[in-house]
Amino acid sequence: MKKLILVTLIGLFFSCEEKVITSKQYFNKNKNNKVSYNQNVSLIIDSLTINNDIETSYNGSYTISKNTIVFNDLFFGYLFQFEKNLILLSKHFGLGKNSNELIGADYITYSTITDKYYVLSSKTGVIAVINSKFQKEKEFEINYNIKRSREEVISNPLAHLMDSYEIDYGYDALLNVFDENHIAIAVTSSHPKFNGYYNSKYYYENSRVIALINIEDEYIDRLIGRRPPLFLKKQLPNYDHFNYQVANDNIYLNFFPEATIYKIDKNADTLMEAIGVKGKEMKTDYVATSTYKEAYKRELQDYTQYSFYNSLYVNGKFIFRGYTKNGLKKDGMQIYKNQQLLADLDFPKGYKIIGKIDNYYYASKISIKRKEDMTLLKIKINGL
Repeated sequence: MKKLILVTLIGLFFSCEEKVITSKQYFNKNKNNKVSYNQNVSLIIDSLTINNDIETSYNGSYTISKNTIVFNDLFFGYLFQFEKNLILLSKHFGLGKNSNELIGADYITYSTITDKYYVLSSKTGVIAVINSKFQKEKEFEINYNIKRSREEVISNPLAHLMDSYEIDYGYDALLNVFDENHIAIAVTSSHPKFNGYYNSKYYYENSRVIALINIEDEYIDRLIGRRPPLFLKKQLPNYDHFNYQVANDNIYLNFFPEATIYKIDKNADTLMEAIGVKGKEMKTDYVATSTYKEAYKRELQDYTQYSFYNSLYVNGKFIFRGYTKNGLKKDGMQIYKNQQLLADLDFPKGYKIIGKIDNYYYASKISIKRKEDMTLLKIKINGL
């Protein structure tokens, strides 16, 4: 009887252990870098500006929801709703702790699955769930689901547990809706034994990139994805960030320094496809660093004197991937169709495609920090 109990306990112990799948094992497919240029693809771009005198700090971001546009004001906590030509329809919330206010409005995403908005306060880690009538249905602080002591976490970081990570605040592509019950959020780590700056092999081989927040239970219940082998070949902590989008049953993932776009089965957490072609006129002879001090000194130079991929948007069979060009006044925008590069075009600097209404795509500034940045671009793409 004792032997049976012992065998059962051993079986339970190992069933709770996470299966180790390294970066190289995870990204196990060859890249499709086919090009099928369509010389007839062109952009017709109109600018949309806000005509109304609205009470805004001019800091925040736009999101597209059905046939309207919503701007979240980072400092005032307002959600402004506009029609498709940027005419103001309504204003909601504001900062505060009442039912008709938001604790913070640093990030926003919209779900076509639930027809709801999800607004995150980076200072408090609180997410507000807001319906299409701009009524707050729920508000909760993200629970990291930490069950180990601080001493255990410090001495033994484990790649499959959230206690070794933090949310990757400060970067544009943070929030996505994963499914009806989960919000996806980008994660990183500054753990002294588990980080991208020094002694980083274990981090780049095993770290996850996305945490899934259970909306009903209010805690992180799963970590998925990996960092690509590129970082094992060349340590680039300043570029250890990514753009991603959840589309149907897949996640499309693109890291700042890498030409590859990964298509991942979101439920199985396995790589489906890898595609991508390097953008035009990009400076990518990145300089590796081995300490935090080296990386910190290089950060401004890395983002101003080198090129990187700065946006990703998926719409049906089309993928739009933006990138910065070397010292030029324009960025680049690649259009992929059916896993092949269809066009690589000049694009207004600092802009990203955020959605589509009717037959027009909309683009906003990646960083909105002043009145001029509030201008939206309404884009007609010919030749697709």
